[in-house]
Amino acid sequence: MCGHETTGVFPASVVAHAQYGPRVRALGIYLLAYQHLPYARAAEMLGDWIGAPLSTGTLTAFMARGAEDLQGFLDDIHAQLITAPVAHFDETGARVQGRLRLAVLREHRPGAPTTRCTTSVALTA
Repeated sequence: MCGHETTGVFPASVVAHAQYGPRVRALGIYLLAYQHLPYARAAEMLGDWIGAPLSTGTLTAFMARGAEDLQGFLDDIHAQLITAPVAHFDETGARVQGRLRLAVLREHRPGAPTTRCTTSVALTA
């Protein structure tokens, strides 16, 4: 050892003493939001993979920041949907009197050609 101390400069995006990069954050969000892992299991798994312990609070912060990062995109999509002159159809399963039925939602948006604004739900066998 020469006794000389060498230091570097952190990137501007590093704002805390302990920080994980965007790829670790993306992987954490993926494990929680897409793979539906519980926070404790995702934290343990990431800790095993990257060799540093992560807390469930860190994962909570990852999810909160991910939601913030998406907000502008979601606002744009919402604005396009509420002004679009299109009909929307959705199907999902639902239990009615113990039997699985198909719930069909039909909604016509104001301004859609040759239709009026209606919403109806039909349960089919």
